[in-house]
Amino acid sequence: LGSPKLHLATADGGAAVMTLSGSNVGINNAAPSVALDVGSITKTSDSFIRVATAGGNKYRAGIDFRHFNAELGYSIYSDERSVGPIGLHFSRTETGGSLSTKMFLSGNGQVGIGTTTPTEAKLVIKGQPASQRLINGGNIHYLFPTGGVNSTPDNTLWRLSSPYLSIYADHGIQSSFSILFSDERIKNVVGRSDAGKDLKTLQEIEVTDYFYKDMHEQGNRPHKKVIAQQVERVFPQAVSQSTLVVPDIYKAATFRNGWVSLKTDLKVGDRVRLIAESEEGLHEVLEVKGDSFRTAFKALSDKVFVYGREVNDFRSVDYDAISMLNVSATQELKREKDAEIQTLRDENATLRRELAAKDASLEARLIALESRMPEKGVAETVSLKTARVAE
Repeated sequence: LGSPKLHLATADGGAAVMTLSGSNVGINNAAPSVALDVGSITKTSDSFIRVATAGGNKYRAGIDFRHFNAELGYSIYSDERSVGPIGLHFSRTETGGSLSTKMFLSGNGQVGIGTTTPTEAKLVIKGQPASQRLINGGNIHYLFPTGGVNSTPDNTLWRLSSPYLSIYADHGIQSSFSILFSDERIKNVVGRSDAGKDLKTLQEIEVTDYFYKDMHEQGNRPHKKVIAQQVERVFPQAVSQSTLVVPDIYKAATFRNGWVSLKTDLKVGDRVRLIAESEEGLHEVLEVKGDSFRTAFKALSDKVFVYGREVNDFRSVDYDAISMLNVSATQELKREKDAEIQTLRDENATLRRELAAKDASLEARLIALESRMPEKGVAETVSLKTARVAE
């Protein structure tokens, strides 16, 4: 009845556990509608699909989704190679068969998008879409195919095509507004800030002009903001510290058997970010000899870009705190100006009263003088003896 199907059942003649219908395969599904159609699994401990290998220096387990061109597609795999971090990769298979990880789930549950080392937070996003990258007429990498590194801050070469974004959302991140927790019930309020002191603190914060060292990720736009170390000296509560990699080396080098040939001040135990043509990672310095250092980093190329070291005192600035400092200082300026204006008003009123009193006194004197003047037509007598005008 119906189209011919191949059913595989258990030896006791039970229901079919696998069905081949045309080119479709069904598992616990006697009528598969797609290439692989898995029916309901009754045991909660079972997996729908389990893929495993014998291990070794290769992918431990994975699933490939290939296009008609077998070199192009997507892969999900758990990595146990000697190259690359261990974790669950969601990757694109590029031309030539190389894998480019687009999203990474580490063994401790941290997620990276655009990075396979999401060490900074539970979710780390790095980079931006190609349409938002810098325009230079070619690939944008730390390590160019020739091995050279373009570090010239040329406004034409590194012109921004659009704002640099790693995250975009309808609300929050970059949006029409942001909402932060501020309910009084989650705070132990000490009291109103000393606005006079805030004004003095704000006057000590220096606004600087600067460019980022890492123009490949940050661009070469000029910035006018504060420097955390300077803010920390005058307003420490607005500065926090964390662990992050800084571009303090930022040079290309030759690479062979784990050794990086480059003169640095790295020491054994330091962690350094290394970038090759298709791999990158943060690795501990295991050995230093002369102008070279060795890590466990493995790459297929003989060139590597040494980005910089990991530091545990990386400073960040709470610009909200500075904004509130500015609000408090502005309120203090307003109070000072209001006080000055009130003082001027009081002084003006006093002067007006004094002028009014003087005017009244002068008016009285004029009236008195007028009253002492003789009437018109009345002769005046003058006493020469007394030299006095008769009234």
